[in-house]
Amino acid sequence: MDEKLEAAMDDVSLRVRELDAKFSELGARLGLPMTDWSLDKIDTGNALSAIALLFGNVERVTLELGPNGWHLWYYVDPPRIETGNVIYCYHCPSRLTQASLDVRSRFLLRSGDFLDCYLEHVKSHAASEKDALKAADAALERLSALSKPQSDAP
Repeated sequence: MDEKLEAAMDDVSLRVRELDAKFSELGARLGLPMTDWSLDKIDTGNALSAIALLFGNVERVTLELGPNGWHLWYYVDPPRIETGNVIYCYHCPSRLTQASLDVRSRFLLRSGDFLDCYLEHVKSHAASEKDALKAADAALERLSALSKPQSDAP
């Protein structure tokens, strides 16, 4: 095999392992998975892209807690619209570090997008946590009022 090609393949593998390690640390620290990011760049202004999205397999990269800790995972999901006569070829998740060179390279190209989406997901989750805390505080206040002894007023 050509030495330059082999070096490039090694570099792709190294970068994916580095990103996996950094995202793993972030996931472990925040405890927040992200499971809905599509590896395929969706061009909303292109009808063919929209059709491919509906009828083609969907490739996803996720950040989630697996058997060996937080990692980036690669999934291939069946099409969103079933046509009835298509045999679907999808597989169970695998660690992104073990995915094909093509998949890993495409992820590297969009790794900044993945980070941006994850950070936006974290912000959105933080806002909903504030609402959850307010609701819990209100419930605690009501429970405290219920547990106060009632006076024996005539």
